[in-house]
Amino acid sequence: MPDAVAKVVAPPGDAVAPGTSAGSPPTRPARSALLVGDPDLTLPDARAEVDVIAPLLAGQFDLNILRAGEAKRDALLDALATVSLFHFARHAWHAGLDGLDSGLGAAGGEKILIGDVLTLRHSPQIVVLSACESGRAVRIPPGRGTNSRLAGRGLPGGWGVAQAFLAAGSEAVVAPVRAVTDKESAAFARTFYQAWAAAPDRSAAATVRAAWLGRERTAAGDNGSLDTASFRVLVP
Repeated sequence: MPDAVAKVVAPPGDAVAPGTSAGSPPTRPARSALLVGDPDLTLPDARAEVDVIAPLLAGQFDLNILRAGEAKRDALLDALATVSLFHFARHAWHAGLDGLDSGLGAAGGEKILIGDVLTLRHSPQIVVLSACESGRAVRIPPGRGTNSRLAGRGLPGGWGVAQAFLAAGSEAVVAPVRAVTDKESAAFARTFYQAWAAAPDRSAAATVRAAWLGRERTAAGDNGSLDTASFRVLVP
């Protein structure tokens, strides 16, 4: 397995603008988005999150929205290979040796694991994971770990869901590095996409920076639940 190497932009710097490419044009559709909200009906704020952000994206993307039982593992993997933006609002976890058992929850108790992400035919250009610990990667002690190039230096180089998307070809992943509530995640997502809608050509990192600094919070609702500090932008 290759090393999981990702740059964490914190505070966010510049990354590839949503809907554009840093190199050759992507083979996947340029303006399509997959939105997944609360597949197992346990997070009401995550369910409402998709309803709030969908209108903000409707003018920019062709939307594929999967809710509740629609968000089965196979349906998600098939859809992921055809979109340029993926927004996921549900449970995630960071687990296993160097994070190799990390994953995303699908409907019916099914799972999308790191191996599934790494074998996608195409990985979405921009990924927003509104899910606990999905941006986390462990700090590998010197002399141990699957990431041999970084392990000897005791640097972060383990795996997580966000790192898997980058290794599969995504150009930027927005994700929290620790546990967050569905209310906090929904508030961040609303603010993030409001900022994006206000400046569609702004990069993912600059959009997170705008949310982080509070520039776009006027319509964000309950600012007290806006936990921007938990979210990071990761780029290859």
